[in-house]
Amino acid sequence: MEEEKISGDHGEVEGAQIESIRVTHNRYLKSPWPDANESEASLASDSSRWPGAEAIANYGEEKVLPRPPRANRFLWCIALLIAGAIILAALGLLILYLTFHPRFPRLEVTHVVLKRIGLDPKTYVFKTEMTAFLKFNNPNGRVDLRYEDINLKLYFRDDIIATQVLESFGQKRGNTTDRFFLHMVSPNYTELTPLSALIMEHQIVKKGTIVYKLFGKMTAIMRLGKLKRIHYQFYLTCQLHFSIPPKSVLRHRECTTSHKFHRNDFF
Repeated sequence: MEEEKISGDHGEVEGAQIESIRVTHNRYLKSPWPDANESEASLASDSSRWPGAEAIANYGEEKVLPRPPRANRFLWCIALLIAGAIILAALGLLILYLTFHPRFPRLEVTHVVLKRIGLDPKTYVFKTEMTAFLKFNNPNGRVDLRYEDINLKLYFRDDIIATQVLESFGQKRGNTTDRFFLHMVSPNYTELTPLSALIMEHQIVKKGTIVYKLFGKMTAIMRLGKLKRIHYQFYLTCQLHFSIPPKSVLRHRECTTSHKFHRNDFF
């Protein structure tokens, strides 16, 4: 009996030593998986050994999530006010458009005559004289128009050869038309650039024709009732092809108009 007890104690000691060696070996190798005989406390104490150790240690604990920050009521009020102002402005513009139905004026250049042209090939001094009628038409039935700062310039290529300024005037509603006489004369000793003078001489001698550009810029004002006025820039661009004087004839004319609104007039 005593021998069996000694052998049993010896076996338990030997088994404990083997188990200790196996655990130490597993820890040395940093095994990512837990041992079946290890307790949850020992596993949780070594959270760096494997990914699930911290989750087991915190299992059963109630996690309190942070509350999202409350929206600032002042910012919400500002956003609602801005949105309401934009909607009201859009509705106001829509009501104005449906009430007055404004349309842009029509500009035409008629009865264009080139009376004189001269070029000194040595000094590049250039002289010219041109007459025309500029016609303004207001197609609106409920909108009055006014034109201010009317400036007209006559170009050969990029060189200004004549200018004219018209006085401001207004147009009543109801498809009214006004005509203005243009008399554009180049000032004395108008000097072209050497390249422009060479091209002009080539057009006159070789082709028997010359090409001018008429550029106009003005401020147009639409009167929508007594309260609202809309300002915008109005542009006129014409390309004029003439035969050479004294029997000059307008061979071709191409005119376009464009506009650019002022942003502040819409609010």
